[in-house]
Amino acid sequence: QKDLNSKLSEKELINQLNPSIGSAMIPKSQSRRRRLSLLQVARTLADLDQCDQIQQKHLEESQEWTARDMYLLQNFRMENFATR
Repeated sequence: QKDLNSKLSEKELINQLNPSIGSAMIPKSQSRRRRLSLLQVARTLADLDQCDQIQQKHLEESQEWTARDMYLLQNFRMENFATR
C-alpha cells in the first residue's frame, strides 16, 4: 500500500478486513479513536505477517495490545515520575 497505516481512515482499514470476519469483530460501543487505533495496530500486525488482509488473529492480538495501553493510561499516576 502507498499510505502509512496511521494515515488510513477507519473505512479504508475496514475494507482491508478478511471478508470472513467483516466488521463484526469491531466493537461499536467503543469510541471512534479506540476503533481506529485497534484497526491500525491490526493492520501493522498483518503487515508483519505479510498478509494482504487483516485476519481475526490480528484483531485479537490488537485488542490485547490496545487494551494494555488503555489499562496503563487509566492507572497513570503522576507520583510515579520524578519531578524537577
